[in-house]
Amino acid sequence: MDPPRSFPPPCPVSPAKAGNHVRRLWTPAFAGETIGWFSRSMMMQEHIHTAREFLDGADREFDAGDALQGSEKLWGAFSHAVVAICQERGWKYGSHRQIIDAAVQLAEELGIDEAGLWAARSFHANFYHGFLEDFEVEHARPVVRAFVERILDSC
Repeated sequence: MDPPRSFPPPCPVSPAKAGNHVRRLWTPAFAGETIGWFSRSMMMQEHIHTAREFLDGADREFDAGDALQGSEKLWGAFSHAVVAICQERGWKYGSHRQIIDAAVQLAEELGIDEAGLWAARSFHANFYHGFLEDFEVEHARPVVRAFVERILDSC
């Protein structure tokens, strides 16, 4: 049996010489906390970039016929976009509930139809359960994309 591992595992590179990719290699999902020399949180611009990458990745996955991966990438684009705004405004974003609450607030402020955030949640659940029909996916994808793009445009 392997001995218990500490989390995060020790970094093989000196903290002073570690690049951002090493610092984020074992980043736990506790938003905004810092332990020692590495940050446990991506920065706002990284979330914006990741949201855009996930939008494109979702299209590729859906086009390749992988509805589960496409669904999760679409949720990822949504959540990264919302987290970027949360960081900018100092809002909490460490749980699904906080991300949804922030998205509701943003929809109200920006005049965005909330259908995009509820569709994004459905895609997240679809990743685990595969319940969305093809026609539902085709109808909801542009709704989520428009919601995400409107949030990103406000950054």
